[in-house]
Amino acid sequence: MKNISVSVYNHSEDLPEMEYKNFFHSKSLFRIYEMTAGYFPHMIVVKSETNGILCHLLAVIRRRGAWFPPYLYTQCRIYGEGDYSENISNKHELFYAMLIKLTRIMSFRCLYIEISDMSEKMYGYKWLKRCGYFPIRWMEIHNSLHSKSPKELLSDRKIIRHVNSGIRNGVTASTVESEEDFNQFYKMTKAFYKMRLRRFCPPASFFSALLDDKEDAKLIVTKYKKKIIGSCAIVFSEGNAYLWYAAYRSKSFPMQHPNTMTLWNALNYAYEHNYSHLFFMDVGLPFHNSIIKDMILGFGGKPVSTNRWFRCSIPWINNILSWLWRE
Repeated sequence: MKNISVSVYNHSEDLPEMEYKNFFHSKSLFRIYEMTAGYFPHMIVVKSETNGILCHLLAVIRRRGAWFPPYLYTQCRIYGEGDYSENISNKHELFYAMLIKLTRIMSFRCLYIEISDMSEKMYGYKWLKRCGYFPIRWMEIHNSLHSKSPKELLSDRKIIRHVNSGIRNGVTASTVESEEDFNQFYKMTKAFYKMRLRRFCPPASFFSALLDDKEDAKLIVTKYKKKIIGSCAIVFSEGNAYLWYAAYRSKSFPMQHPNTMTLWNALNYAYEHNYSHLFFMDVGLPFHNSIIKDMILGFGGKPVSTNRWFRCSIPWINNILSWLWRE
């Protein structure tokens, strides 16, 4: 494209003045990543000589590692296709310009790039393939809350029984306000994600920054007899709510159904605060038999098949993976 420039910013104080509509590409999330150990945000900005800033995209490099089994690597993570100014007609071409810059930079800084939560399944398909990315079919689920309440959406009898039982037993929900609640929230969330192979829990400073961001995020805990049995982190963007992290103590409190009640409380919070939809992020691969997927669908959500894009920085490995996941 002619008459445009693509710049990359690594520090929040250097970011140019521009409109931020999407939380996942916002200055506030950039700052949260910037304050979190092991996270390195990059804001890619496209400018025009005549029309100023046209779009921007937030990508974050995150360092992952463990003592057992021993491993250490960096990954680049992007949620969605970026944030665009009003009345932009060539979004796909601008996305391609940002993608070229992103791929060139990240190829030398991380093991692989992962792009998810596109607005459309086929968004940028041609450009992503051209830059060496390959798609993996993924499952997304969202509940529409603008016309029906969570109770009206319930479709699974088992879920209905669990919700009614939890309410009768005195299971409650509240936002995290105290230091004690935050410490319990993080301790349980970290322990929960420790046993998940692909997912991982960010440092406490990440959730602490979300807690301080009163406008864009909320930390919610599910309690039974003053004990936290479930937790979730919800973020808000453009009139919708996104369930980013969720954890529960199902084995310790099986009769209180912490998994069901945690998701139920997230739905109720989004509905009571007038958000149009609640998106369950990272449901996973669209397996026919999936306990998590089936449970979420029991709340009356709509399943959507989408693509999640990957690109490994080691060319021969990327070629093998592209072949294995060919369509």
